[in-house]
Amino acid sequence: MSQEKPQEEDFELWLKTRFIEQVWINGHKFRITKKGDIEIDGRIYTVEEARYLYRLIISKNPLEVLNGKFLILERNGTLIRILQVIAVIALIIVFVIVRR
Repeated sequence: MSQEKPQEEDFELWLKTRFIEQVWINGHKFRITKKGDIEIDGRIYTVEEARYLYRLIISKNPLEVLNGKFLILERNGTLIRILQVIAVIALIIVFVIVRR
């Protein structure tokens, strides 16, 4: 039997009982809002989106875990900031090389 199945059952139980307000899963804070949505790292997701992201970040496939982390970063706005910093650094490098 796969190890992921019991973990998914635990997540479903957490969604149904709402006894614990928040849980940390692989460095991401999952919290149930009063409206019944799920807040992940400060942004609101539907229950179905949260289930999908949960499956991604607990996966044994590193590409699925990375995809889940990118989806969370993108929704939170962090990914665009990271890309902006990388773009500025690349422009500085190009400017330095061209000036020589």
